[in-house]
Amino acid sequence: MLAPGDPAPHFVQRSTGNPRYAFHSAAGRYIVLCFFVSAKDTATQTALSVIRNARKTVFNDDRACFFGVTADRADEAVLHDELPGMRYFLDFDARISSLYGSLPTDVQPNEREIALRRTWLVIDPTLR
Repeated sequence: MLAPGDPAPHFVQRSTGNPRYAFHSAAGRYIVLCFFVSAKDTATQTALSVIRNARKTVFNDDRACFFGVTADRADEAVLHDELPGMRYFLDFDARISSLYGSLPTDVQPNEREIALRRTWLVIDPTLR
């Protein structure tokens, strides 16, 4: 896991609105990353509802934006960017989850079921 003040790892990953979203391009505003694993989950639906309600006043891309990170392939059909302010990364290869500590470090090769850690991160405008 990242500690307060650590630089946020840069990456390029497919999102619901961009096949090669360069994460560092969101610098200059606060970023909330939510690793929710699947949009089917009731807790995820509640969290996304709260973010949607705050979108116009908080997550408006001026001072802050929100990125949901899903590992569920079925989410590609149901999640869409809600601009301004809400975007989703499709982390089917768990690359982002691994960089940010949502993927446990003790995963064994060829393990079929991996329990990703649901977590939230707030990143400052300098990507820390």
